[in-house]
Amino acid sequence: MTPRTIENFSELLIQGRHDVLDPFDLSEDTPILKPLHPKMIKAMLNFTDNPEQEAPVISIPGKYYVCYMSLEEAVKDFPQLPVVKGLPFEVYEHLKSDALFDFSPYGVAVICSTPLNKPGTTGVHQHILPLFLEYALSQELWGAQGKWTRFHERLNTQFDKYKLLNDVSIPGRYALKPEAKKLENRAIKGTFKGNSFVLTFPWTFPLSALIRLEAIIQEEF
Repeated sequence: MTPRTIENFSELLIQGRHDVLDPFDLSEDTPILKPLHPKMIKAMLNFTDNPEQEAPVISIPGKYYVCYMSLEEAVKDFPQLPVVKGLPFEVYEHLKSDALFDFSPYGVAVICSTPLNKPGTTGVHQHILPLFLEYALSQELWGAQGKWTRFHERLNTQFDKYKLLNDVSIPGRYALKPEAKKLENRAIKGTFKGNSFVLTFPWTFPLSALIRLEAIIQEEF
């Protein structure tokens, strides 16, 4: 990294501390990821310095992937695959199947269990998305002691205790009974869909917010 790039990196890290998502925006429109992971910021700035450099070669056990800048480009090459937004619950649902994940605005990833015969498209997305995929598909998140596995257990315990679930839950998405809409009075944003108040969790939902959400549920119900 050049001195100027290092300076930009520091500025973006500082900005990221302030430019964070509302942890309680659990609506279906919640952004996937904000701020970017420092590794992704570094890769983005390195690409700016040297756009001719090769993208990182990152292996994900049992998976093959290619990256695209736009959804249109990815669908053109893989029209047979389902298209999903790359939130945690959607990644969980497709951990054992093939899909096209829309991680906009950071790019689009085609993830399959068999080798892919397309190269994807070149650009900064080829440098930042593999770093994110390595994390998003990791045992750190989905293993027996992974973040989303543990969060799911704790949330299910709370929702079961107060009989709030309106449907089968999956890690990162919870369809609650209509009375759960009063959580909005406590600044918990969800989406009222059909006869359910749906909470959809982004990748950046922290443990501190989970603890606060558990306390609010206990207070309200």
